Amino acid sequence: MGVLEYLRPVYVGLPPEQAGGLVYGLERATVAWPELVDLSAKEWKEVGDDKLIGEYKPDFARTAQYEMAGQFVFVTVRDENTGELVGYYVGTLSNAIKNEGKVLSETGLYLAPEVRGFAAARRLLGFVETVARALGCDILDVSHRPTSPRIGKLYERLGFAPVSVNYAKRLT
Repeated sequence: MGVLEYLRPVYVGLPPEQAGGLVYGLERATVAWPELVDLSAKEWKEVGDDKLIGEYKPDFARTAQYEMAGQFVFVTVRDENTGELVGYYVGTLSNAIKNEGKVLSETGLYLAPEVRGFAAARRLLGFVETVARALGCDILDVSHRPTSPRIGKLYERLGFAPVSVNYAKRLT
C-alpha cells in the first residue's frame, strides 16, 4: 500500500510537489516518527511550549490510532537533495460541530530556520490546502503563536480570516 492510499482512497493520484529545492508531500507520521519527533522537539523549545505546557512527550500509540482512523494528516517538507525532514504540517480531520462540513485543523506547523521564508511557507500551505480539498474538507483551520505575527499576515494574504484567539493554562 502506498503512502497516499494509507489515509484515504481519495489520496490516490496526489503526487508530491517540488519547488525551490524542497519537496512537499503527504506521509505516514508513524513511518517518519523518529524524524517527526526530532524536528517537533526543536519546535517545542523554539516556541516556548516547554515553559508553558511542560515536557515534550510525543505519543506514538495515539498518533497511530488517529492515523489508522484517517483523522491524522502529516504533510512533510523535505530537502530535495538529502531527503532530510525540514518542515511539516500536522493536522486532525474531523466533522464540524456547528455545520455539516469537514474540518482539517492544524495542530502543528513548522519550518526549520534554514528553509524558513515566505515561499516555503506559502508552498507548504498550498499543498496542505490541496490535501484538505482532496479529503473533501470545507474548512482549513490554522493558528499561530502571538510571537509569530508574520505567519498571521501570510495566512491573511492566502485568504484565511482570523476567527478566534486561543489561550492556554497549564493545570498540572
